[in-house]
Amino acid sequence: RHWFAALAWQQESRHLVQRFKFHRSPELVRWLVPLMTAQLLACYQKYQITWPDLIVAMPMTRKRWQRRGYNQAALLARSLGAQLQVPYGVGLLRRLRDEVAQHKLGRQQRWQSMQRAMHCTRDVRGLTIAVVDDVLTTGASMAAAAAALQRRGAKAVDAWTLCYTEPHAPGCV
Repeated sequence: RHWFAALAWQQESRHLVQRFKFHRSPELVRWLVPLMTAQLLACYQKYQITWPDLIVAMPMTRKRWQRRGYNQAALLARSLGAQLQVPYGVGLLRRLRDEVAQHKLGRQQRWQSMQRAMHCTRDVRGLTIAVVDDVLTTGASMAAAAAALQRRGAKAVDAWTLCYTEPHAPGCV
């Protein structure tokens, strides 16, 4: 339905996300969520959009979660749910395969690796769902998550990310 991002993928935001994601700094969620919350509040008000019924995190495989120690998207999603008073759907999306890390793949490879890579664990018929991730690059992961949710009946899916990369135009400026 819509996608919104708080920051463009630039030197400072890239450094922040990489520290949050790869350098065991989950505490950064305390500073990142207010940025996302402010952007989401402004965008939903500007476009007069109804809030989603549920927030879910972009899933990662168990193997990757164990290696990293946390899912950064889940930290963002849980905190956003609390801030915005929108329920957080724990475990609603599952990643089915442990493919090569998306950030190491090219655009076409990302889309190919994500074909049927996600599974929605429950019926979400009639719900509007926001999927939270750290970075929107090609949109392959987000499209796979949205497809999985729609196969289980989601009425609409919004994408909420901390950062976006070009060639995407800003979601709400």
